[in-house]
Amino acid sequence: MTRNVFDMWILGPAQPWSWKGAILYCNDITGSPRELERAFNYAAELGLARKEGHLSGDIVTEQKKLEVADLVSHQFPLQWFGVPAILKGWYKRILMQGFAYSSASMYEQEPFQKKKAVLSFTISGIGSIYTPQGFNGNINILLWPVQSGTLHFCGFQIL
Repeated sequence: MTRNVFDMWILGPAQPWSWKGAILYCNDITGSPRELERAFNYAAELGLARKEGHLSGDIVTEQKKLEVADLVSHQFPLQWFGVPAILKGWYKRILMQGFAYSSASMYEQEPFQKKKAVLSFTISGIGSIYTPQGFNGNINILLWPVQSGTLHFCGFQIL
């Protein structure tokens, strides 16, 4: 069994997707954007760049890591009832349409349907405040957007 560990925080600010990973860049595309006469449409340009082989190297590297992984673990602090910006940016840049999902199929039909994902996170406060009776609400409801709306949407089996 091979285990590879990649840590966005340890890789540091030299990587475009690390500390500033929440920022989307024109540099994510190595060729010329197609729609310069209109407003830059990041998602459309990224999809086209993927088809033409013009994604930046860091995006391609991250996608290759996902392709070979059996289990993806996301360790993060729960911030403002959601994932940190660095992880949200990683989702936006790496889990793009055409790679992680398509408009024709979703959930169990997606490319990662044989892969597992687990969330491991820290909270600021005691566990009892994240229960159905707690004042922050049920932790399962708070995590639903990332579990179902992001990971399971791309086919991952959530552990």
